[in-house]
This record gives sequence, C-alpha cells and structure tokens, in this order.
Amino acid sequence: MPVVVRFEPAHVNFLIAGDERYFLFRSDAQGLLLLKDACPHRGGPLHLGAWETHPAAKLRCPWHGNAIPLRPLERAACPMVLREGQATAVLPSGETAPVFMQRRPILAACGAALAGAATSSTAMKGGGP
Repeated sequence: MPVVVRFEPAHVNFLIAGDERYFLFRSDAQGLLLLKDACPHRGGPLHLGAWETHPAAKLRCPWHGNAIPLRPLERAACPMVLREGQATAVLPSGETAPVFMQRRPILAACGAALAGAATSSTAMKGGGP
C-alpha cells in the first residue's frame, strides 16, 4: 500500500522509508522531482551522482558511471504536489516502518538550492502528520 508523506522541501531533501531511499532533484523542465535513490543498474546512490547536460541531460551513477537520461528519471519520479512551501508525496513502498526525513548533501542537484548539509533528521509514521 502506498505511503503519503508531507514535508517542507526547504528543510528536507532525503527520505528513508523502510529499505527504500528517495531524494529531491531539481529538473529545469519539471521543477522538483522525488526520485528513488537507487541506480537501475546496481543500486548505486544516485543522490551522489553527477548531473551532466552535454550532449544531453543525464544523471551519472557514482558507482559504475551508468548514465540515466532525464526522461526516464521524470517518468519514474514519485507523485508529488507542492503547495505553499509544503510537499505531499506518495511513496510506492508498502512499508509500515517510519519515514525518516533528512537534509543531506545532494551532489546530483541541478539547482544549488537542493544542496545542503546534513543538519536534521525527523521520523514520522507513514501517512503524514
């Protein structure tokens, strides 16, 4: 069963739900996207990947150098709505474990606004406040 979470993107950019990890990524075309933090090749941490724009937009996995084009990333993003500084997202995880929310350095970010130090961690039960 999907899990609905609410958070403030200004303070949270990384979510952990059970064994699954997600991070916020800024796309010039789509704005903020909530992406699964696992390379489809071998599960590498995509939030630590390198964003490349030439010759085409892609995210390069830090483990094996696999390049994932922007379009598949956009299609795989978790559904999310932004309103008045709050994000409401639907995680596909059927986990009943708490969802941990953190601020971490996101090396893969297109926009500097998403990069930040790991300064906080919050846990909440799935379903939001």
